[in-house]
Amino acid sequence: MGRQFAYFCLPEDLAEIEEKVFVPAGGTLLVVEKRNERHYIVPIGNFPLARELMGTQSLSLLLAPPEPLRSLVFSGPWLDVANSNVITVDRCYLKDGGIRSGRFWYEPKVFKDGTFHEKPKEFVAWAQAIFNQTKKLLSRQSFSHGNHTLTEWFGRQAWREVKEGRLVVALN
Repeated sequence: MGRQFAYFCLPEDLAEIEEKVFVPAGGTLLVVEKRNERHYIVPIGNFPLARELMGTQSLSLLLAPPEPLRSLVFSGPWLDVANSNVITVDRCYLKDGGIRSGRFWYEPKVFKDGTFHEKPKEFVAWAQAIFNQTKKLLSRQSFSHGNHTLTEWFGRQAWREVKEGRLVVALN
């Protein structure tokens, strides 16, 4: 199974993650576009989106490591994310005063010849460092949802707006 965590962030929070984590780590943000019955991998300029675009433009991105660690694996015309050396970074969905979680995910193993094999330790260390550095910018916050108390990762601005009642957490 892959490693993952869900989080809630607004554009200001995403800009901080990009500036303090992605840029220093040498990561490149990519988007997968489907055209002509195949995937095309296209660099994307920024992690944050304007609020009004969070849910209208692609929220699913890839964070590729620096070139020596990068490996994009295709299965025919389609990108095989699980076997590629990338982190899937889904931005949060924001609409009508509600926010849905985003997710960071990567697979530390690759499936070849009928068995799982470890991905290069340098890639796994890079990906885990991205997770650790990102979580240092976020905080674990508990909130009520119906009859349940949930604890999730939040960016500073997202948590402020949830706490003040200006934004409601919507579960996926």
